[in-house]
Amino acid sequence: MNPVILSNDSGDHSWQVSFRPDRGMCCTSLRIDGREWLDPDTAPEYERRFAGLGAFIGPHFHNRKDGKGRPIDELAAFPHTEILKAKGRSDPFPHGIGRYAPWQWEQPEPHRLVATLSSEDEWQGYRLGDLEGYRFQLRYEATLSSDGLHLRLSGEADDPMVMGLHFYYRWFPGSRIHSFVQPEYNHAGSFEPLPTSWTSGGQLEITNPDDFDYGFLPFDGHSGALEYLTPHGTLALHFEDPRRQAVSFQIFRPAESSFVCLEPLSTRNPRALENKSADLSVAFRLC
Repeated sequence: MNPVILSNDSGDHSWQVSFRPDRGMCCTSLRIDGREWLDPDTAPEYERRFAGLGAFIGPHFHNRKDGKGRPIDELAAFPHTEILKAKGRSDPFPHGIGRYAPWQWEQPEPHRLVATLSSEDEWQGYRLGDLEGYRFQLRYEATLSSDGLHLRLSGEADDPMVMGLHFYYRWFPGSRIHSFVQPEYNHAGSFEPLPTSWTSGGQLEITNPDDFDYGFLPFDGHSGALEYLTPHGTLALHFEDPRRQAVSFQIFRPAESSFVCLEPLSTRNPRALENKSADLSVAFRLC
């Protein structure tokens, strides 16, 4: 299918945002004043294995090892699993089935898109609940207003779950990342003291996230802000759990890559999930 496109030029900036509900509810383009903020070099990986562009996270996190769902060797109907097996991976749907399966969707208004995904839905002859390993219900709502893009991710499941965004932004040389955070960071599931070399003026300031994959807790616990300061303006993300439960974010950038991932998440620690529901609101603005 063609992408679902939301457009709005009624504010200070002109926005055009594209989504693919048929391929994991991925945001495939984020254009502001004609400039693409997602890294187009990641589009081939999105086509090959659903990674890249504006990928979704949920209802589980990266490369789980709990053995739930169908074994990867039984899933030849999904070509991307051959790529994962060649890499030695056992999770057939890293970051959750929501990143891969087709979502049900509607566009009730020109600037609004609502999509849902259920464990009762079927894909390639399989119930999604059998692929994920438990019952779940997910909702993804996108609204494009005069002041920017607003996303609301919510869901519930029989097992602890997470929902989040895994957008691959273009890395512009000379850029920085700012956020007010708590004095610890998440390294592969364990929390450690925040290095002083990552801070400036009492806030997180990352100037060269090279070979970088760490999680952070916003200072307020249940809400936070991320600023991606670039030569082309500052892309500001505000994210929160409306229920005032803990949230976090991940910064991911392989060495010398053309992108950086800023990943708001509906949980404090995505590698030790606790809650069987999720609610995450994310607002994007260009400053």
